[in-house]
Amino acid sequence: MNTPYHLVYMVCLLLCFFSNKLKANSTPEELNTLLAEKITSKIYDCDVKEVLIILQSTLTKDSLLLLKHIDIKAKIFQKKGALLFGCTERYDEAIDAFNSSLDYFKKSNKKEKELAHTHFLLMNVYLYLDEYKTAIAEGERAIDLMENSSEKDSLKLALYYHTTANSLYGIQENVLAERYIKKSASLYQSIHNIEKFISTNIDLIPILKGQKKYQEAIDIFQKKIYPNRKKLSNHELARAYNLVSEAYLKSGDYKAAEKYYQLSNKHYIIENDPYYTNNIAHNYDNLGIIYKRQKQFDKALKIARKSLELYPNTNKGAIAGSYDNIGDIYAEKKDFSTAADYYQKGIQILLPEYEAGLLSTPSISQNTISNKKLFYILLNAKSKTLLELYGQNQNIDFLKSAYNTAQSLDTLTDQMRQALQTDGAKYILAENAINAYENAIEASYLYYEKTKDKNYLEQALKFSENSRAVVLRESIQDKNAKLISDIPDSLLIKEQDLKIEIAYYESLLFKDPKRELLRDTIFETRRKLLKLSKELENNYPSYYELKYSDATLDISQLKQNIPEDALLIEYFWNSDVLYTFTIDKNEVQLFKKKIPQEFVEQILKFKNSFQKWALIEKSKIDTEKDYLLHAHELYKFLLGDLDLEGKKRLMIIPDNLLGYIPFEALLTKEYEGNWIDRMLPVLIKDYAVSYLYSAHLVNSNSTTEVNRKNHLYGFGGFGTDYKNMESFGNADLSLRSDDTPILRQLPHAPKEIATIVGQIGGQSWLNEDATKENFLSNGKKSGILHLAMHGIIDEKNPLQSHLIFNASENETDNFLYASELYSMKLNADLAVLSACNTGYGELKRGEGIMSLARAFTFAGCPSLVMSLWQVPDKATADIMSFFYDNIKNGATKDVALQQAKLTYLDNCSSEYAKPIYWQSFIISGDINSIEMSTGSFWYNYKWYIIGAAVIFVLLFLGLKWKKP
Repeated sequence: MNTPYHLVYMVCLLLCFFSNKLKANSTPEELNTLLAEKITSKIYDCDVKEVLIILQSTLTKDSLLLLKHIDIKAKIFQKKGALLFGCTERYDEAIDAFNSSLDYFKKSNKKEKELAHTHFLLMNVYLYLDEYKTAIAEGERAIDLMENSSEKDSLKLALYYHTTANSLYGIQENVLAERYIKKSASLYQSIHNIEKFISTNIDLIPILKGQKKYQEAIDIFQKKIYPNRKKLSNHELARAYNLVSEAYLKSGDYKAAEKYYQLSNKHYIIENDPYYTNNIAHNYDNLGIIYKRQKQFDKALKIARKSLELYPNTNKGAIAGSYDNIGDIYAEKKDFSTAADYYQKGIQILLPEYEAGLLSTPSISQNTISNKKLFYILLNAKSKTLLELYGQNQNIDFLKSAYNTAQSLDTLTDQMRQALQTDGAKYILAENAINAYENAIEASYLYYEKTKDKNYLEQALKFSENSRAVVLRESIQDKNAKLISDIPDSLLIKEQDLKIEIAYYESLLFKDPKRELLRDTIFETRRKLLKLSKELENNYPSYYELKYSDATLDISQLKQNIPEDALLIEYFWNSDVLYTFTIDKNEVQLFKKKIPQEFVEQILKFKNSFQKWALIEKSKIDTEKDYLLHAHELYKFLLGDLDLEGKKRLMIIPDNLLGYIPFEALLTKEYEGNWIDRMLPVLIKDYAVSYLYSAHLVNSNSTTEVNRKNHLYGFGGFGTDYKNMESFGNADLSLRSDDTPILRQLPHAPKEIATIVGQIGGQSWLNEDATKENFLSNGKKSGILHLAMHGIIDEKNPLQSHLIFNASENETDNFLYASELYSMKLNADLAVLSACNTGYGELKRGEGIMSLARAFTFAGCPSLVMSLWQVPDKATADIMSFFYDNIKNGATKDVALQQAKLTYLDNCSSEYAKPIYWQSFIISGDINSIEMSTGSFWYNYKWYIIGAAVIFVLLFLGLKWKKP
């Protein structure tokens, strides 16, 4: 293996650094200085053998003076490790040398600073070996030691953050990597090291690109790098051009991408050193992608093969990437056989022990695959190509191989997810994995068609489930694991406090983004939380086992948990195909339909026909026509072919844009009347409809006994009319929303809560008492949690969506943010979010809609009533009153909401019978009926106690009166 020149140079700099920093006023220090100078002179000559001899003889020399100075021995081992790493392939020996250095430093008086740097050197070895998790751990140790050192060195600390960010990037933990590298850039800027500041921003570009923040990556280049280009070397500038060209390529600006690739090649120094040849070849790879995207296949192949010729044999990752590019070109040309061969070559490069043929499937192991991201891409491309080959010749061997490859991809996805530490990175992985699960479901479906073996239908359902709401399910599983593990309460409280701190600081930052010190505070608090999370996993094995236990869907249990009169319907939206799974007590079925060209337009017009108040007011006739037409067309496509006989309840698991529409408002028949007619054939008249994020949640318990023990109130309601808040206006039609500059008063919100308490009992906090402070104190004590107020949705930053409580004298912040809910623990069986848009938000493919309601699910509420659009104050209050009447009478939650809406329609005037008035609220999650006795002993038995007390008093008085 040819050793990269930059690594040798790095070792030289390290050795020079140590020699320059040594004191020269003592014999041992003089000895060490001379030793370092001697080593440095030899290393510049690349005389590796001679340097190792010098080091070894020094370490074995019987010098009492030297041996007494442990810190000098530690530094010698440190230098030996740096040399072994930088100039040889003896990485195990380098690691041993660094560990020996650590042992000696721990015994000496010079600790934090030197220990930190040795951990940093170890991180570099592990990073070079693609052992990212170990590299990250070493980086964290280096950072902690330097942060706490009395000789804190900001320059080195910035380097540690930078390199740790590179390690995080290696496992695609891009969200966390961005935080670390920005911290590094901030440190370089604070010490006015402009060169390092620019260099750090260059490395920020691929991290942003990994999060699909292409425009932000381009802006970093244009604003921070390009204006300072004269301070960069040819190599650094060439690399910057290369990285920004990739961002342009991903954003679809091929002209700009080609321009910067050409500029990058011009600035690379063309010589025989493989360090530069690699980068030129990489540029050619990307140019090939540009030509492929523009359908210039011959040109793309020519330049892709040129890049393959330039890569040295040692650069296996780059060669595998080049094979992937060539395979993609042949796949675009519909030459799937040749494409598959190139994908197979790429896989074999990354997994040398795998030497089998195309139809074999590689074994997936945590430790054998270095570049998991590229391996995943190649394996997925192979799976797709095998399906295409099966489609061409119906050879069952291709289908079998595609199916087995899909299972391997499923395993690999799970491994990659477990390596990630932040939800943001997991969201990105889930989105990137969708294509693999599309292939997996298609392979399972085709296998079923070929064999009629229903096990393949169940496997297809498992693939679909493994693609959705994984972060949400992991969060629920994590909380359940903590409830039954042996983790001390003190640590759980500490974790909760850190989460609350982060949510609080983020809400402050949202209000004032210029408060840079807050960013540092949030960053440090997040580091503490991640460190604590790792400690819990490492120190409490039972918790770790429960947290990461097998999450495969138990279909037998699922069938048992579905009510007799219910049908579970799960949709999976491929790019041009809709798969529909139906599951009941008896069987799993799967239907595949080609998506019509106008499907997306139908959904959007159907959605807008009752979600946009302004649109309805402006164009009532056109909106009504859209509704009547598309409500029936969508019914036919989504439900028309399904066997719904004998079913009264539908449990819907939507996918993609289907998450934005209420199925209850679909029309089961064509209708030429008006949408205010009592005869309107809406689906809700025939079926109670509920929604789920995942079928896994059907199998989870609705509410634990631990939760019920925490219920002080059966019902806890918060409602405010905002009359005491001067900034709020008034209107004849009050919406619980944020679409006006001045939010309207809600006269019916507190009445709604008061009415419900009159119906079922419980505790209420109204108007001036409906404060965030009271919610934080009492919300977790309620079996049913009901919030009637304004809701504000932030689609760009879902964590900043919030509910508006009444302002109190003791606090200025009356907003309850979604980010705060993610850090809370609520115990309610049911949360009713009687505000606008609480079920609406940003769509994250694979994870669902990032709504306020989802945040309540994260907080521990298994069942939600939420709104899909802006809800009117009066109609909402009426529907909620009917809903609780039904709940009190023992109805299941889905039936209770169905009947509440139908009762509303029977009693409202024609004008208020439009779907926009009554259809917004839907039920999500657990649909079982609620035990209305839920609550404290006093809540459950207060009337018995009061009655007994009255009888006792009367008896006492009666006996007294009988006395002479």
